[in-house]
Parts: sequence; structure tokens; C-alpha cells
Amino acid sequence: LTLDLTPTDLTLTITNPLPHNTRPRPRPGGGHGITGMRERAHLLGGTLTAGPTPTHWTLTLHLSWKETR
Repeated sequence: LTLDLTPTDLTLTITNPLPHNTRPRPRPGGGHGITGMRERAHLLGGTLTAGPTPTHWTLTLHLSWKETR
């Protein structure tokens, strides 16, 4: 888990190791988990990416904002 915070941006990255010698498989009936998170990030003007690398599953949320005074 990594959180990078600046006066104008927030980036949250969650990385989890994949089990050895397995590939991620869609589950029957698939829910709305990642899709729902992407939609909520978009509503806030941000982005959310999620997916496997050869050894890990990574989810990254990026939000930007303007400082107000």
C-alpha cells in the first residue's frame, strides 16, 4: 500500500502478489466492484486502473484537485 499526497494530487496504489503459476480468472456472475470504483473515481474527476502484472495485481487511484483559499 502506497499513498502519495501533494497539495494538488493524491495517488493510492495497492499491490498484492499473485499466487505462483496461476492466472487471474473472471468469476462467474461478476460483480461491480472494480467497475463501481472506476465510476466513483470518474465522478470525482479521477482515474482508477486495476489489473495483473506477471507477478502482482495492482490497483491505482489518482485524484487531483485545486487548492482553494
